[in-house]
Amino acid sequence: MNKELKVGDKVVVKVAKENREWGYNPCPDGVEGTITKFGEIAYGRVHNYGKKQGIYENKSWCDLKLDYGRVIHISTIHLDGKFSTMGGEFLRDLPETPFWEGDFVSCKEKEGTFQIISIDYNRIKETRDDGSPYPIYHISDNFTAGWYQAFSKEGLSLISRGDVWKLYNNEKLEFPDLKEEAEFFTRLGKTKEVRNPSNNLYSWTKDEVLKAIEDGIVHGFTMGGLFNSNRINTIWFEDEELGERVAKATLDGFSIA
Repeated sequence: MNKELKVGDKVVVKVAKENREWGYNPCPDGVEGTITKFGEIAYGRVHNYGKKQGIYENKSWCDLKLDYGRVIHISTIHLDGKFSTMGGEFLRDLPETPFWEGDFVSCKEKEGTFQIISIDYNRIKETRDDGSPYPIYHISDNFTAGWYQAFSKEGLSLISRGDVWKLYNNEKLEFPDLKEEAEFFTRLGKTKEVRNPSNNLYSWTKDEVLKAIEDGIVHGFTMGGLFNSNRINTIWFEDEELGERVAKATLDGFSIA
């Protein structure tokens, strides 16, 4: 098992040969140092891999105080040993922003109404070369449009709040159909994938997954993957009432229920 790094750990620098060849030379190999701080990584309210939204430790990067006093910021892949980069601690809530994911906005540079599909919280304090705020808001026609353009808050104006803001501010949600409702909660990471009990893997046949829906251990499924368009991805909803409606609709669609 790979060792989990902690603040205060004593480590040795060992930069990969190819990185040295590309010009990355933070310090000589063999230099020892002490981890003083880890980097940070943000998980937004959508596409967050099921993690609670907020700012977490990023154990893939750390501040390392070398024994001769210099502090460097270095990827943990350049430390001698096998270390886990998982399990970063939750640090704090997301920063306040004028727009949230899902909000509808107008844009000074483009005509029409657009939707904020993601926010780059990791760069919220950064500026461009001219000193202007970094464009952290990604806008598109909608979440599934397949394109986005980045803007800073100065280039956008709020038209109306979206369902993400409404959910977290206890306002009523209304969806045109079950498909959009299910996609919304999937986008928010309010689901999990289910292992096939026959092999303990995330590998299913269509007959197996339909039987699992009948048996109540899966709510629904999608098909597709990076290299395999026929891969079955199972879905279990945190909101079991929603999950039961998805299960019924799925079985009805296959004329099984």
